[in-house]
Amino acid sequence: MLPLQPHLQEGAEVSRYRVEELLARGGMGLVYRARDMRLDRLVALKVLTPQFSGDERFRERFVRESRLAAAVDHPHVIPIYEADDWNGLLYLAMRLVPGADLSAVLGARTRLDTATVLRVLAQTAAALDAAHDAGLVHRDVKPANLVMAGASAGSVPADVHVYLTDFGLTKRTSSVSGITATGQFLGTLHYAAPEQIRGEAVDRRTDLYALACVAYEMLAGDPPFARDGDAAVLWAQVYAPPPAVTPLRPDLPQAVDAVLARGLAKEPDARPGTCGEFVALLAGALHRTPARPTAGHAVPPAGGGPAVDPRPPHPSLPGERLPPGRAPSTVQPPPAPVPPPWPAGSTPGRRGAGRGRRRLLVAGTAALLAVAAVLALWRPWSGGPDLVDRTLVEGWTATVPEEWAPARVGGRAGFSVLAPRDWTAVFRSEAGRAEAAAAVEEDPDAVVGVYGEIAEGLDAPTPVALVGLVEPHLAAPVTLTPGEATRLAGRDAVAFTGTLSLDADRSLLLSGAVTTEEPRLLVVTFRPLAVADAWRPVVQRVLGSVRAA
Repeated sequence: MLPLQPHLQEGAEVSRYRVEELLARGGMGLVYRARDMRLDRLVALKVLTPQFSGDERFRERFVRESRLAAAVDHPHVIPIYEADDWNGLLYLAMRLVPGADLSAVLGARTRLDTATVLRVLAQTAAALDAAHDAGLVHRDVKPANLVMAGASAGSVPADVHVYLTDFGLTKRTSSVSGITATGQFLGTLHYAAPEQIRGEAVDRRTDLYALACVAYEMLAGDPPFARDGDAAVLWAQVYAPPPAVTPLRPDLPQAVDAVLARGLAKEPDARPGTCGEFVALLAGALHRTPARPTAGHAVPPAGGGPAVDPRPPHPSLPGERLPPGRAPSTVQPPPAPVPPPWPAGSTPGRRGAGRGRRRLLVAGTAALLAVAAVLALWRPWSGGPDLVDRTLVEGWTATVPEEWAPARVGGRAGFSVLAPRDWTAVFRSEAGRAEAAAAVEEDPDAVVGVYGEIAEGLDAPTPVALVGLVEPHLAAPVTLTPGEATRLAGRDAVAFTGTLSLDADRSLLLSGAVTTEEPRLLVVTFRPLAVADAWRPVVQRVLGSVRAA
């Protein structure tokens, strides 16, 4: 058996690959530029470190699930050519992408502009949602695993293409933890979700948490739970409340804090449903009017350098104070579980106080659940009789709440909207969007509905390009993120999520799909961000109900 070496020298051969140069070191292995001697092409060859190669259960799962990951065919998932066990070495052969990873870019630029942040996040979210739909969880989403073609440490092109790498380290959603048989933690602490750290079941929401950590870092310059020492980072990930980014970036709207807090929620159920939805919510928040800087906010110095944080450094014990200047109305994540004492051990009085806090949390949670139950019973769409079939566009029907009445726009660019009020003007004029913005303030449940159209002129060679054509076609300020292949009205389609900006402060969350064959059926549901979660089951049912009349 080949000895497990910390570093393969130039010219060393692993299976059919000849090593040319060491490209990067990571916690799970080394990445080399290598040449495939059989096909005479350059590849990125990742050779895993001995502690993983020595874990027999990990070895078997690595080869089996890497091959499953290789079957995820998505433009933003880096292609895996081969994954195997060769003479005791576990390796991955992947496409070699000229460019730089996000970690190198952040190391040189500290933080990124919001347009670049959204481009990187949207492409990464599409890759993750594709993997999740295939039943895989990445478990190690971090800047070093986001490779940007054509980028360098000092610049990111406007048309950057992002690849999510290391899909060979994925786990199927039926698996139960992030720990190997030998107790080795799989993942990177600064981006690891609480359930991953605790060794509990992982699923798509685990990757979403990591993506929210990456989003925070791109905006702030540091991960959300940066601490001195691994133990302090672990504690903070599990127990510390998500920090606000606006004290470090007063140029950003405070609504961004609420979206990041949802992505960083300690409980998986409190996070958005998909990575694409999280990015859509963040895009909507970023398009709002920024809060005016207040005392205690970090202010970028002249010359465009990094902002100076006026707060003292992180305390030595892993807790965190609320950032100064945070508005009381900022949405907070659900209450975190009461943390164990830090360091280990505390007085009986403290333990008693902890039990008291638990009782308060339990009582508060019970009250919230009771209110939620009442609201669930009160909402008019909860019962089956309140759902009716209506014509969405000529030849196609959908099942919608009874109060959603049809409104149509005729002509060559005709479309229809089913909603409690006539919201066709939202897709036609600034005045219509202003009216909807005012209505959102008074009654957000009235600004929900579904848009339908037999769309012309959407000829595109790929699903991603097709969604790109939908944005200008809607003739409104929308930002869309392509999703996965789906079915709409029994036909092949591509899904998407996004936002429609009503004004500087209010946006609608969009979920929809467009068929990939003629005639192209375009269906878009919309709802205000404030009630997005409450309406999610309804819009999902509406989208799933569209069918030929």
